[in-house]
Amino acid sequence: MAFFTKWTSANVHVVLCFDVPQHLRDGLRNLLLSPSTTLDPSDPYSLHAIILGEIIKAFDASVWSIRDFVRMIEVNRHGVAQQAASFPLLHDFARHAVHASETLDVATETTKSILCQHEWFCKVPPSDTSSNVSRRTNQALRFEVQTLRNLSARSKANEARLRNEIDLAFNTITQYDSKVMVKMSEAVRRDSAAMRTIAVLTLTLLPATFVAVSEPWSFRTRHRLISGCLEALFSTSFFDFSPATKTQQESWVVSEKFWGVLGCLLNDV
Repeated sequence: MAFFTKWTSANVHVVLCFDVPQHLRDGLRNLLLSPSTTLDPSDPYSLHAIILGEIIKAFDASVWSIRDFVRMIEVNRHGVAQQAASFPLLHDFARHAVHASETLDVATETTKSILCQHEWFCKVPPSDTSSNVSRRTNQALRFEVQTLRNLSARSKANEARLRNEIDLAFNTITQYDSKVMVKMSEAVRRDSAAMRTIAVLTLTLLPATFVAVSEPWSFRTRHRLISGCLEALFSTSFFDFSPATKTQQESWVVSEKFWGVLGCLLNDV
């Protein structure tokens, strides 16, 4: 919104309004046409006070709408998934809060400048401006400056609370990810322990298939043990059987390293 004002000594006050919302136009029109209006054409700043009052209403609605959103986020905190999904929305409202604080700071400084100009105007008022009118306008401008300061403080509090919610959501998600990583590390550690157990059992039990049979044993016992050893041996990866296909016959391939193992086995037997 932007305003351009011109006041003449003939008590004619012209105000040009740019980009003013419809509700603010209606409010200004109602105030200016109301029988109880505080507008006094003899004081050019009395119209400024009326316009500032309507602008402050718009600022008030904006600041408290952001506050209501922040309060809703604080009350309805959910799980990690909900907080992760609300990150873009939180950042969007944080941007609006920063913009609201910026415009409030500018409006406060502008109103303070208007107040200073009015105080200078009161020192050398025109002959048709009464002291009561000037005092009433000055009080209205001072009240509006203080109201803008209060709204600015509320807007900065909204910014801080939004930053707190964003930090909380980020830290919650980070903590959850850390717990997941710890659980994954524990699962990997358990898998490693299981693999070590399997390796120990393999090294302990596999050599038992290659048994040296003593002489006093019966022929059946010797035959059974030798058969078991051979079955264990031929089930290893030293042998590869490929069934027949349309392009090649079936084949039985023996590894070149097999003969050394077979020699050790026969030597023990």
